[in-house]
Amino acid sequence: MIILIAVNLKYNAYFLKTVLLTLIVGGIGIGTNHLVHFLDQRSLVNGVGAIENYLLVLGWIVGWKIQFRKSRK
Repeated sequence: MIILIAVNLKYNAYFLKTVLLTLIVGGIGIGTNHLVHFLDQRSLVNGVGAIENYLLVLGWIVGWKIQFRKSRK
């Protein structure tokens, strides 16, 4: 998150896209890992972790669309 804030403060669109893409791919990977362990062990912690990570990914995608739609104008 610190890197995302720093890139956004300095605002270089290329690096912001790179960081957001990295966060999205990593969030999907971690969320899927939690989901697999939830399905295997029925651990509530892993179920919450999967939901949390997928919601973060959704938030980053929405933020990406808002930021770059705003910057086109």
